[in-house]
Amino acid sequence: MFHRIWKAILELLGLNHNNVPPPKPRVLHSGPLHPTASSGESIKQPQVELKKKKALYEGQGFDISSEHIQDASSDLFWDDDQGVHQGPTEDQMRVIFNRPSAASVLAGAGSGKSTTLVSRVLFLRKYMDVPFETMAVFTFTKKSRYDFINKLLKEAKRWNVKLSKAGAERLVRTFHSKALQVSKDLIKPEERIFEFLGKVKPSARETRTEKAGELSNSESDKPLPPEEDAANQIEGLIRIDDESPEQLDILRDAYAKSYASDAEFRMSIATLFDYTMTTGSRPMTEDFQRQATFIDKMKKLDSDLCDHLEDRWRSQGSWPILGVTPRTKDGSRFQLNVMNTPLFANGYIEKLDIYVVLGLYDGISKKPISVGTSELKPEYDAHNKRLVLLAGCKNKIRYVRDHKDAEELRQQLEVLGGQQGLAAPLIKLRLPGEFGSKIAYLALFGFGVFAENLGLGPDKLSEQLPPDSSKVEQAAIYAVSKFFSEFYGILKSQGIVTFNQIFTRLGQGSNDLEKIGIGSLISVRHLMIDEFQDVSPLIVKFILGLHNELAQRSNGDLPPTLLCV
Repeated sequence: MFHRIWKAILELLGLNHNNVPPPKPRVLHSGPLHPTASSGESIKQPQVELKKKKALYEGQGFDISSEHIQDASSDLFWDDDQGVHQGPTEDQMRVIFNRPSAASVLAGAGSGKSTTLVSRVLFLRKYMDVPFETMAVFTFTKKSRYDFINKLLKEAKRWNVKLSKAGAERLVRTFHSKALQVSKDLIKPEERIFEFLGKVKPSARETRTEKAGELSNSESDKPLPPEEDAANQIEGLIRIDDESPEQLDILRDAYAKSYASDAEFRMSIATLFDYTMTTGSRPMTEDFQRQATFIDKMKKLDSDLCDHLEDRWRSQGSWPILGVTPRTKDGSRFQLNVMNTPLFANGYIEKLDIYVVLGLYDGISKKPISVGTSELKPEYDAHNKRLVLLAGCKNKIRYVRDHKDAEELRQQLEVLGGQQGLAAPLIKLRLPGEFGSKIAYLALFGFGVFAENLGLGPDKLSEQLPPDSSKVEQAAIYAVSKFFSEFYGILKSQGIVTFNQIFTRLGQGSNDLEKIGIGSLISVRHLMIDEFQDVSPLIVKFILGLHNELAQRSNGDLPPTLLCV
């Protein structure tokens, strides 16, 4: 299902490889900025190229002369305390003195990326007279931002460039922090940020008068407003994994309203619940093929293995499980079929047509033990049986991994028994393409946020569902669409916005861009991004939106530049 959505976003951005060949990135091939084969590191290229790159970032961004380069050499090259000559490599210099409006660089770990970017920033400021207030450096983690700021301040002192700590913190940010600053002309002061509910104290947003797009000296040295500073703690794409009570209340409310008002939503949840009860199948790997050659031996051991597992699970209080039938009516075990070879299940859930197979109990041993007529190695034998069943059996299977999973199965069966009388049951769901399960509203929310980061509206996913989608895929997409429709409605009624909504309103094609002050646009004129391969299509559209708006608003007099590492 994720592949279907990814294809949709490529088509949305006009990057479907079948009809629009993506532009090739500018790559530095040799030297420390490019990993060697021995480094063992594979550097991912950006998955999404910038649409209209040639039109927007056409020509030279900086008129860097040989005199500029010669003058900067006194700052770039020096002798350390041990008399060792220091300075950038040839490839690093190509980045520092890059002239084109847009460039992308492939760089491996330990290649001096941050040092090179720091030198680029200081070179532009000192020798090209580019104000710090027109530059923005985006990092993806708190640690990388902290390290970059410290290195920038240290190097600025050596370069004899005036830069305060507050100025460096305004210059080096996450996308989320910058989005809050840029959106001050768009988001009402009383509006709250969903990701901050219960975590960040509300504060009045910073207001200021902008002239010619630059801050006064005193303003540029101000500490970041609390919300912008807090946004720097968000790393990469939005993930809610430490929900506050306030956030959970809204998510539960959206789920309850969806369940109460929509019969199709209720049916979708029931379908997903049934799907969740089944352990996902696994691909037929080499391990499967290797173990499948021993399937006759497995068959001979299987009855004794089942006796052993059931005895140990029973002694730990996790077997039998109410709702799981352990034997057929004639007292025999339920059978599964792997390549025309029968293996046993430990039980059967008739309502769902799911076979239950017990796995590794607490304290299971690799040592051989005698059970009945067999000599077992319980851990190996249970593991190998799981491998062949999940890859080679066509029946629906619930593999019980441990005592926690056994307890979860028991709770799920309790819900199943009384589900008709429940309003918005608080059950765990596993959506297609995922291995783990989450509480229903968190599973729907997480998938919708994933769609948002691809630049898609999760409340409208059901309108884009391919006709050949499976029943489970249809249920997942419909449930997410309905849930987010309610979620957005609740946010609007309570004066709350999410970061992804802010990025969308600042993205390419949004009518809200005309509301952004020219000073905010100028503050991202010269943009440098570290770890660019980690950005989402939503962020790509955010960058394009601001840069296109700046180019249009300035009639081309303030062309933007972009350097992606």
